[in-house]
Amino acid sequence: MGQFHILLIDDNDIDRMMIKRTFRHLETKRPPIIYEARDGKEALEILSNEIVDKPFIILLDLNMSGMDGISFLKEVRSTPAFNSCVVFVVSTSSSEIDIKQLYELNIAGYFIKPKDPRELQDFAAMIQNYSELIVLPA
Repeated sequence: MGQFHILLIDDNDIDRMMIKRTFRHLETKRPPIIYEARDGKEALEILSNEIVDKPFIILLDLNMSGMDGISFLKEVRSTPAFNSCVVFVVSTSSSEIDIKQLYELNIAGYFIKPKDPRELQDFAAMIQNYSELIVLPA
C-alpha cells in the first residue's frame, strides 16, 4: 500500500497543530501527508486544484469562520468530482441535529474533539488503521 493523505480543515491553528503532531508521533510505517485548510472555501480550492494527492481522507471541523463544515460538505457532495470523498467530522459540537444532518450527507464518522491527548492519539490511530484496512477512492 502507498502513502495516504489527509486534508485537515479547521480554522483553529492549535487544533490543527495538535492533530498533525499526534499523527507524527504514531508508530507507523506509513504516516500520512497532511494538507491544511482554514475553512471550507480554502479546502474547495485545494480540491479543485488537485493539490491533495489521492487517496486521501478529509478531517472536517464544523464551526469555522468563512465557509463552515456543513456548507463545505454540501458543496462536496453536490460536485461529481468530489462526491466520493471520505470525510470524517471532528467537532466540538455534540448537537444531534448536526450529527443526523452530517450522516445524511454520507460522512464516514463523527468525532467529538477530544480534550485528553490520549483520546486524540486513539482517534489518530483509528484514522491510520482505517486508511490501512480499506481501499480509498483514487
